[in-house]
Amino acid sequence: MRASLTFSYPRWRHFFWRHPESPVLLLSAGSWLFLLAAGAMDTMPLHVHTIDSGAPLHSSLDHWPAVLLRWSIMTAAMMFPTLIPQVRVVAARSLWERRTRAILLFLAGYSVLWLLYGAIAEATLELLRRFRPEAPGSLLPFSLVVAGVWQLTRQKTRSLVSCHFTMPLAPSGWRADFDCCQYGWRTAAFCCVSCWALMFVCAAAGHSLWAMVVVASVSLLERIVLRPRQLWFALALCAFALFTLLAQAL
Repeated sequence: MRASLTFSYPRWRHFFWRHPESPVLLLSAGSWLFLLAAGAMDTMPLHVHTIDSGAPLHSSLDHWPAVLLRWSIMTAAMMFPTLIPQVRVVAARSLWERRTRAILLFLAGYSVLWLLYGAIAEATLELLRRFRPEAPGSLLPFSLVVAGVWQLTRQKTRSLVSCHFTMPLAPSGWRADFDCCQYGWRTAAFCCVSCWALMFVCAAAGHSLWAMVVVASVSLLERIVLRPRQLWFALALCAFALFTLLAQAL
């Protein structure tokens, strides 16, 4: 028994050494499971708060911790699988004893910018609910059309290509930590420009599971396909917009 344990431990260590992205994928899978469970039970992280237009402003601030928690989990579930090449770069360019730390700092730098975008998106939706109560009904189809049109723009193509950039990382010290964080938020900056319209669809849909699955599929496919045909993604998003309009009409 002891011999088998000593034999299996180096095998697992060798596996994680060759596949440093495995913990990140496990974290993404765990986030998806949490979102599924929370959506089935309608718990706080997935619950959409509707603020009365006549309510005082301070009464709408209590749900912001849940909003940030929801965006953190959603970022881990939807965006972390697109970071496999970057995570492997960070692991390859870091010393062995600080590889895990480097990956965590990269993910932290990446997530902070998406949290900032999530706060801006949620604040925009809350202002629309407060001052234009009739707007949220048509916001989801409109956001899907905007996301489809954005897929065809030149800025979208440039930012999508820039998402694959790499940068040198210092081997040790505070500069190594700073470089990992910088690599994370610079990657997130390109991703935010590329996927801001897609992620806004999730917020407009109340973070429903179907919207997250659609957006995650589009964002992952356009990152792993060598030459993605953005026209097909745009048509798919417009088709979903038409579907939501028909569903609301019925």
